[in-house]
Amino acid sequence: MKKAAFLILLSILLSAQLSWSQQDTLSRNRFLEMQVDRVVETMSLERKVAQLVCISFTSSDSQADRSRQDEFVSNLGIGGVMPLRGQLYATLERINQFQRSAKIPLMVCVDGEYGLAMRFREFPAYPSNLSLAQYPDSVLVEVGRGVAAELKQVNFTVDFAPVIDVNNNPGNKVIGKRSYGSDPDTVSRKGCAFIRGMQSEGIIACAKHFPGHGDTSVDSHKGLPVLNFSRERLDKLELVPFRAAIEAGVKMIMVGHLSVPSLDPSGTPASISRIIVTDLLRREMGFRGLIVTDALNMKGVLNACGGDGAKAALEAYKAGADILLMPLDAAAAVKLIAGKIKSGELSESQLDEKVRRVLLAKVQAGLLDPSYSPLVNTAGVNLQISAELLNAFSSDNF
Repeated sequence: MKKAAFLILLSILLSAQLSWSQQDTLSRNRFLEMQVDRVVETMSLERKVAQLVCISFTSSDSQADRSRQDEFVSNLGIGGVMPLRGQLYATLERINQFQRSAKIPLMVCVDGEYGLAMRFREFPAYPSNLSLAQYPDSVLVEVGRGVAAELKQVNFTVDFAPVIDVNNNPGNKVIGKRSYGSDPDTVSRKGCAFIRGMQSEGIIACAKHFPGHGDTSVDSHKGLPVLNFSRERLDKLELVPFRAAIEAGVKMIMVGHLSVPSLDPSGTPASISRIIVTDLLRREMGFRGLIVTDALNMKGVLNACGGDGAKAALEAYKAGADILLMPLDAAAAVKLIAGKIKSGELSESQLDEKVRRVLLAKVQAGLLDPSYSPLVNTAGVNLQISAELLNAFSSDNF
């Protein structure tokens, strides 16, 4: 379907949201789900699979890399992009290029645990989570709102934050001060406060790294951490903040590349384990939001898949992930998954469920509203948008 025709269809289907302003939330959500269903029916199999893919990029990528990215966005139809470290304004211009060629507006994600400063030096940084843990929960709500304000002005949709791993291992240099501390109740309260603040401003928060990356000493970028703890211990420690986040309404959870034999005796990394992703997180814990993998180019998952990036994406898909983050080759991943569905090995109805969740998140974030423009006015970016709040920290005025 041509982009113009597709956007007209979206406009007709989604503009009707306005007439439901006085309806109860349940009815309105069901109405939106019905509209999303109608959009899904217009999509080809390959484009549905591609909507689950989020690629990374930088402002300094080579021309060859940029050409491949353009192909992924315009022809493959991927659903999201994620900027890594780079120059802010060049990055925003690149995102504008992507959005102009995307048939469905892209979900722009960022790993901004302490604000956009984590990726762009132009912004000032918030304190670490470990430092923030000393403040009242109300302050964490304001921090969530402040970080959301940074993201909103540049049309970012998702922040892969907060880290709600319980960091009770002094030898863990991977998580460290990214965590709110070693007490699961403290981590739960502070993390949920941040989530409430961020999501109250329309930004999707993402709790990570399920089922808990705190008590490890291996970096999953380089290898596979193993959590040799009983289920009883996990229920009392690692899983506590995630249950709290689900109760608080977090819209996204990231699954880590972690082996947890007490949950999956095979030792399969959590990110590609159906027992952990679907049976535990989705069914037992009742999470109904978006499930995203940790980056699929990390050794913690690649080594388990023989170095095959497309296989890693397939296994994450089969495990229950909705968003496949940073596969080594987006086109190869889409082709492999689509092929399994065409052959009947995988169900297209399960694919449709995943696509519905992604598109519904875009609808709820306003990305598909007829009046929404995904393009960013780079001249209007306020680098000091969080200055007042950050000054309060520097003067210890809380």
